[in-house]
Amino acid sequence: MTRGVVTEMCSGLRGHECRSSSFVVLCRCRVGWRLDAVALCPVADLFCEEVTMSSLADLSAAVSALKGSRVVDLGRTLNMVEVGFERGGVTYRLHAQCPFRVVRGAQILVGSYDMHWPEERKADKDVAFDMYVTMYDSNAKILTDMLAASEFHVIDAEMRENGEILLEIADSVRFEVFPACSGPVESWCLFEKGSDVHYVYPDSSDRD
Repeated sequence: MTRGVVTEMCSGLRGHECRSSSFVVLCRCRVGWRLDAVALCPVADLFCEEVTMSSLADLSAAVSALKGSRVVDLGRTLNMVEVGFERGGVTYRLHAQCPFRVVRGAQILVGSYDMHWPEERKADKDVAFDMYVTMYDSNAKILTDMLAASEFHVIDAEMRENGEILLEIADSVRFEVFPACSGPVESWCLFEKGSDVHYVYPDSSDRD
């Protein structure tokens, strides 16, 4: 068990920097990590975490375990992409804070950079982003409606050694997540909803 001062960016919602002297306690689990206690960030009014990550082998196994699951939705919280999966009554969530896209053959159906473009061409970009009326939101809703109308399952799931995630879905659709930061910044997180075990890339434990 470790205990330390929170000086990292608030997990999940980067861009709000926490300089709190609050304490967080984490406990190593059989796989991944478990948050035993959290302290509310007084700056961003968010929960801050000092993260102890999984090994690359654990991360790869967690991604591979998505094979056979049904893809149920695509959305976002601020600039964080959220993808939902279900299998056997259990819900899994993938949160991506790095470049993300959904492709079908050679066509890009939706990408994380679409958050920068309003659905209405002449609308203010910042307002569109805050109001969730960007091209990303529009295309993500269309895709989510498609997922609800037909069952799309993960045919194959792979995490490469550089943290890239490739999910092969039915009908030649692929979900791609590709970290694009050289520093110890969280790129993506995979977890079972309701579980206290999260799989976070990159493995940047023991950082100062």
